[in-house]
Amino acid sequence: MSKIVNKKIICACCGSEVSIDRVLSFSSDNIGLSGNKHTAMQYMMEKCPECHYTSLDIEDTSVRVTKGMLNAFRMRPGTEKITDPVFVSILKAADIYEKNKDYRLYAYTLRLASFYAEELQETGLSRGLLKQANEVLQIYFENKEELETSDIMLAIKLIDGNRRLGMTVTGRNMCGEILELIKDASGTEISEIRRLVDFENMLLESRDVAEHFMSEVL
Repeated sequence: MSKIVNKKIICACCGSEVSIDRVLSFSSDNIGLSGNKHTAMQYMMEKCPECHYTSLDIEDTSVRVTKGMLNAFRMRPGTEKITDPVFVSILKAADIYEKNKDYRLYAYTLRLASFYAEELQETGLSRGLLKQANEVLQIYFENKEELETSDIMLAIKLIDGNRRLGMTVTGRNMCGEILELIKDASGTEISEIRRLVDFENMLLESRDVAEHFMSEVL
């Protein structure tokens, strides 16, 4: 089930009051370890009908955005021939997060673009975008002084991305780092994290680069 509402908001870019469709929630029973929810809802960006600012939340004033930044957008190398509006909207959002150095959301939107490119059967492009997403997420972690539980779950997505790209040694090293980090911790979430990391380790050992799902573990 998904919940979408039509809402009047103030665009953080142009300041216009506009009506947009906003996704409040959606569910998926088929979530990949990489975070792919396998539903069209995950790709739905918000877009201002006045200035065409596109992001996950065009009302968010913590994101620095100007019309000049929007006009400076260019398609990434290797994506120029793709005109699919959903794919383009994801890259536009990623461009703004990159300019803001919001590495978490930049990595998230690049990962979405990778998932969507895979749906378009652009396998090489999908892998390239996944590699970029992993590199950006690594920068995010390098800038974090202390990891929260949500960050550790995010790290598992990074491990899975490395595994799918065949980066076995990197993936296994990260598994070891996470297990060391949580060795003295307890609780339901920590138990689930251990199970996910152990599963990733098993896949890495067998050099399995196929997609696997949360339902196989939890």
